[in-house]
Amino acid sequence: MINLLVNSNRLSTNRVEILFGTTWMNLQTDIRLIQEFEERYIINGKVQRRFVDFAHPETKTAIELDGSVHKRPDVQANDLRRQREMERIGWTFIRFTNPQILRDPQGCAQFALQCIQSRQHLSPVQYCSIPASFTQSAPRRRSRRKYHSYKRTFKRTIERLFAIAIVIAALLFLILLTLK
Repeated sequence: MINLLVNSNRLSTNRVEILFGTTWMNLQTDIRLIQEFEERYIINGKVQRRFVDFAHPETKTAIELDGSVHKRPDVQANDLRRQREMERIGWTFIRFTNPQILRDPQGCAQFALQCIQSRQHLSPVQYCSIPASFTQSAPRRRSRRKYHSYKRTFKRTIERLFAIAIVIAALLFLILLTLK
């Protein structure tokens, strides 16, 4: 099993990164990957330091999870520029879109693992291509509904836990009063 390290400098993690990370941690492998897989890895490029969502430093493999903002032309140009800069210093990129991760997190993690394993024996200029099964877009309406459903369920769970905590605190207070 490959361990994920969480960078303490990371201020926020979105739900897709959490889904990919937990799927990655649950992925069992018989092939030993020597170095750990890291989340929010910093790469020192020729121009400046760059952040990637996930990285396997030993094989110089970066994994980026692109949300909807990455469809904008200016963001795509910036992504391409920083990817090329990092490819010049030997890094290889694997890119997944959020719908790909939401639709098949196990398949994406398995694909990333296969790329990392193959890069242990390949030169840095060889790339891993995304399989065609990952290129179909997920139905947006269903995933948004599902997300909001999870969000409502999470909110209800937190509210219930808070109510239980208040009841427990009140009971402890009453017990302390009766002991005095």
